[in-house]
Amino acid sequence: NNGSNNVSIYTVNAAGVIAPVAGSPFAAGSGAQSLAWAPDGGALYLPLAVTGASQVVTLTVACTPGSGATVTNAGTVSLTGMNLMRDAEVIGSGAGSHLCVSGTTSNNVGCYPIDGGTRLPGTTAVNTVTVTNVRGMRIAPNGCGVAGAGNANTVQGFSVNAGGTLTFTSTGALQAQTNA
Repeated sequence: NNGSNNVSIYTVNAAGVIAPVAGSPFAAGSGAQSLAWAPDGGALYLPLAVTGASQVVTLTVACTPGSGATVTNAGTVSLTGMNLMRDAEVIGSGAGSHLCVSGTTSNNVGCYPIDGGTRLPGTTAVNTVTVTNVRGMRIAPNGCGVAGAGNANTVQGFSVNAGGTLTFTSTGALQAQTNA
């Protein structure tokens, strides 16, 4: 929810009717502008895009078909080495999963192990890779990822293994687009 410091979560029933989850909207904190769902649907991660901050809010989600979803704020964690977080992805499912985030003013991308019980990310990344002025980031289920540099027409390719280790693969130039 742009500018409101909260996030709304909805359910969709079998008839296609959309309804807010009880308690929605949920407090997210200042600077929430992106989110990442765990592949199993059990957690939602909200990195905060605030200069000087490195916090991510974790909401756990329990969904029972026909009964809707229950959302609980599991807590806020400060991620070492991140600043002005812009984007996030969760890789893996269950034990061994990682929250990967991009930090614009810290100029890096890193993956943090997720605790299987609490669903909170750890405070220290497995490793980080430098992507100057990084903005958006996407990681495919096979571990291939790209991160865009905000002040250059380039995209940095990388891979992420099951242990959350990031490795650069290539850098590519973006083509200028024209509208006809």
